[in-house]
Amino acid sequence: MDLQKLACEPSPAAYNEYRHALVPGCGSGYDVVLLAQYGWRAKGIDLSPIAIDRARRIASDSPDSDGATFAVENFFDTQAPTGGYQLIFDYTFFCALDPKLREAWARKMSQLLAKHGILVTLMFPTKQLTDNPPPHTSAPEDYTRVLSPYFDLVGETIAGKGPASRREIEMIALWRLKEAEQQPKH
Repeated sequence: MDLQKLACEPSPAAYNEYRHALVPGCGSGYDVVLLAQYGWRAKGIDLSPIAIDRARRIASDSPDSDGATFAVENFFDTQAPTGGYQLIFDYTFFCALDPKLREAWARKMSQLLAKHGILVTLMFPTKQLTDNPPPHTSAPEDYTRVLSPYFDLVGETIAGKGPASRREIEMIALWRLKEAEQQPKH
């Protein structure tokens, strides 16, 4: 499974003029900048004004990052652009959330994603790292449990290209929305 190709070359469904991507809990914004460099209108959100200020500085110092925008924003209050986001990249946002919020997280993801969009989840840590989270353990079955009412798993793989210390505790997965009639009613 070539996740980079799937993320960088989404299906040519009848989207807006621009491809819109969301990175919740974006921190310093590196992923938002990278997506912008691939031609996405990428929005990074985070609750931390310090993180968003840093992300804006990083983006302003990066070539070809004009499509990157940042906002201090609560994920659960986020609104999608018309038609939804074609790509949502959750890179360690899930593991930072209180596990009691995970079902609400999945429901919100389903509301934000465009009909033919893709949700990419970097699952970290897949086993317990600390007795005092976050990060909360985020095993593949934790994602499947909350996402399966709304999404079909397209594929998953060991992330493999990150730091050696994280290779055995990271996985990446790709999800697509189920048809509306297959999803639970809100």
